[in-house]
Amino acid sequence: MNFSILIPTRTRIPLLANLLSSIFQTTKEQSLVEVLIVYDLDDIGTINVIQQFEEQYKYIHVKFYGKERSIAINKDYYNWLALNHAKGDYVLAVNDDCLFLKSGWDVLGVAKLKEYLQDKPDGVVYGLTEDNEYEPTRAKTQFFSCFPLVSLKAVQVLGGIFDDEFHRDGADWAIFPVYFHFQRVIDLRDCIVIQHISVRSKRRQWDALDDYSLKLSKVLKYPGTQDFVQRNINKLKPYIDSFKPPEEPKQT
Repeated sequence: MNFSILIPTRTRIPLLANLLSSIFQTTKEQSLVEVLIVYDLDDIGTINVIQQFEEQYKYIHVKFYGKERSIAINKDYYNWLALNHAKGDYVLAVNDDCLFLKSGWDVLGVAKLKEYLQDKPDGVVYGLTEDNEYEPTRAKTQFFSCFPLVSLKAVQVLGGIFDDEFHRDGADWAIFPVYFHFQRVIDLRDCIVIQHISVRSKRRQWDALDDYSLKLSKVLKYPGTQDFVQRNINKLKPYIDSFKPPEEPKQT
């Protein structure tokens, strides 16, 4: 399995349907991709389409997992899926209001990743994907992806894709500098293009989930990034420094 695509969702059936269709249509080696979706146990609308979607998109291994609703989208949705269910060499964290746009993204992406990691046997890598969100603040500071690709090995060492302390916003900002510190960032924007159908991009209308997220953003503390960056650097450094590739069996 090459890629595990992780998707939290709630009540957005048409958006989720479009996302799954886009993944199905643009994936060339469908047997090497899995799509893991986590939903809230009180989300009856999503529950009602699980059987349909799992059967309709079985060739990209769509699987739904239910959990109690949580405000900690990074810890209890993305990281939970990655640590407990992902089988791919690489995980992709995306929203349910996205579309995969580039045909053959999986074949193009894995070829570029394998070449990049030839002299990095520990497998630690962060992939910049194109998200079609052009934010002036981000462009002036540093590149990072709203929907990053990260190697599963790195996720296991760090205990997640994102830092658990970031309940929602800011996690993508905080994790990029960790990989940049080790010069383990590969530009995949020519391979993996994911369009965000967001309110901010004016590609869709405001909905109830946007309202919920806005209310949370006003009451949740937004942590600074520097302490979390250094903490994760300290986690990853011993693994990279001490990694020894397994010995190949001797020829007899």
